[in-house]
Amino acid sequence: MKPLLLYIHDYKIILTIVSLIVIILILNTNDKSKINIMEIIRKHFSTLKVFNTEKIDKNDINIFFILPIFIAIILALYMILDDTRIGIIVTAFTIFIGLLFNILAILLAFDGERNKQIDKVFIKEVLYNVSFSIILAILVIVASIFMFIKFNFITHGLLKFILLYLIIVFILSLFMILKRLFNLLAEKIDNV
Repeated sequence: MKPLLLYIHDYKIILTIVSLIVIILILNTNDKSKINIMEIIRKHFSTLKVFNTEKIDKNDINIFFILPIFIAIILALYMILDDTRIGIIVTAFTIFIGLLFNILAILLAFDGERNKQIDKVFIKEVLYNVSFSIILAILVIVASIFMFIKFNFITHGLLKFILLYLIIVFILSLFMILKRLFNLLAEKIDNV
């Protein structure tokens, strides 16, 4: 007797639907607090405020989130992302994740007793930015994996745009982290 799935014309669709239903059921009925990243994202956005105020800095929003939309559109129109390039992206961002976790370790090395001049709020903001960048790197890897699926032209183009957008936001966030770490380490050196 042949398995039931061989009698079904397109078993991939049925397995996909069943898998999605199970995923939705599990996500709706279980506690997701251990994988909820919204707090990290909120904390990152809290660092994009005008200094000494609670007002969101429109300049930061424009640079870090609006500008990448238009850069990603241009790149998506003219850039070819074949399997080799996607593999390179996955490899690079896997390495970035490891480096960013090392930056978190460096932040833990700041001794509060010896470095009272270093603003604890500033260290926390760098922590939020690094954590957000790790999330971006993970999303880039996930989007890259989805690029291997053969979608229709529109879906593939949209996924390509999302991947490029995430990469650009990541790069800009990396520049911000670099600048903040530079300032933090320069201040530490000045206080030695």
